[in-house]
Amino acid sequence: MSSTSRPHYRSRAAKPTLALLACLLLAGATVACGSHSHRAVIPSGEDTDVHVSALSTADDAPLYIAQQRGLFTAQGLHVTIDTVSQSNLAIPELNQGKADIQAGGNLGTYFQAADRGQIDLRVVAEAGLAATNQTGVVVPPDSPIDTPAKLANATVAINNPAPNIQSVTLDRVLRSMNIDPSGTRYIGMPFEDALTKLHNHQIDAAWFPEPFVTLAEQQGARTVLSPCSGPTANFPLDGYYATASYTKHNPHTVAAFRRAIQQAAGLASSRELVVDTLTNYVKIPRSIASLITLPNYPTTLQPRRLQRLLDLMYREHAIYHRLEAAQLTAR
Repeated sequence: MSSTSRPHYRSRAAKPTLALLACLLLAGATVACGSHSHRAVIPSGEDTDVHVSALSTADDAPLYIAQQRGLFTAQGLHVTIDTVSQSNLAIPELNQGKADIQAGGNLGTYFQAADRGQIDLRVVAEAGLAATNQTGVVVPPDSPIDTPAKLANATVAINNPAPNIQSVTLDRVLRSMNIDPSGTRYIGMPFEDALTKLHNHQIDAAWFPEPFVTLAEQQGARTVLSPCSGPTANFPLDGYYATASYTKHNPHTVAAFRRAIQQAAGLASSRELVVDTLTNYVKIPRSIASLITLPNYPTTLQPRRLQRLLDLMYREHAIYHRLEAAQLTAR
């Protein structure tokens, strides 16, 4: 796939320097996994120009770290990053070959698309695991909703139409509190729109990841509960995806991309680096980036973690087939 027609995301580390080489050596040691640190040998015929469609969320920090630190370049890849407001918008782009990999899309949406035959899906890497208070259901400051029980009859904004990972996790947490969620009304919209509608009292509540939890709280909103807590604690939230066809024809490219992402995830243990990345590349104001609760960035791809979500989605009737995570992950 040629990159001549793509707006290239410019990395501040685009030119190799001695400092960059030192950073790469340090990164290899930090990840503590030899398979992450070696340079890929990508055979001719595989795609080394990789077009990534991404969300502007904290969960995508390793993507931008890998770009700015030259980790993709070190793996023999030229990566272009474009953004989308909702992760499901990238599904037709993947199917049409307009994007090679989608970054930061919630796993639930992509598993549903696979379940419905809308995409022959492969998970390339995991993006974020829910940390305590990294997600929240928030309400306006003067809202009568002051307990989780009152969400049972509320209109809650989520990023994609229900059922998705957001509605499934919230329903599960409410049920664990002996609260019937059947009356909760979900409405799909971009996070930015939900933030505005919440501020204008056009919706009762919104299910947000960071940085939108903190942005809402900065506007006076209150967090009622974390939808990733109790039975959904440390839940796999999102990932990096490609089609089965792309991974079949570009196995070394996909493996190289995963190594760079997982290497960057190891570097993302530095909060200062993540805050700098979110400020400079995701364009989150530093005043917000310095406050937000960050997700846990996994340095491995573990199907058993993904299976936990698939099993919950099947029990909650969000998917209609028993999908196996091991068959949905790129080799």
